[in-house]
Amino acid sequence: MRYSIESKFTFEYGHVLKNAYMTACSDTCHGHSGKVFVKISTDKLNEDGMVADFKKVKEAINPVIEMLDHSFLIAKDDKRLNAMKKNNKKLLVLKEKGFERFNYNPTAEAIAHYLYSVIIIRLPIELGVVNKDFKLSIRFYETEKNCVIVEE
Repeated sequence: MRYSIESKFTFEYGHVLKNAYMTACSDTCHGHSGKVFVKISTDKLNEDGMVADFKKVKEAINPVIEMLDHSFLIAKDDKRLNAMKKNNKKLLVLKEKGFERFNYNPTAEAIAHYLYSVIIIRLPIELGVVNKDFKLSIRFYETEKNCVIVEE
């Protein structure tokens, strides 16, 4: 039998896409209310009869969400970066500050991939998960109607 738990997190952020395609998303700095659903699955419950303690899941993930909350995301090679650095206190540049793995636009896919890559490392450490069957799935909603799913 397989068990899963899911927790929801929200954060506000802004971004601008590089000129990969010409739309309002690449022409204009804009913001979103991001929603992240973190699903942890296993076929073995812990000694307390749980997949994981929801409180510990929240404690493990909140620092990641807090870093993104009220931030502005921009690609390192975006020509507008220097101007943005002057005016933003919480500027997260893809290729810096934990985003080293990315040389992408700050798309929903890049954000979901980042969340997955950080959370998959934090959860086993914070929760003491030693089960090799542990699986993680991230659903990241950039808008109410559009999401990206990242999982193994």
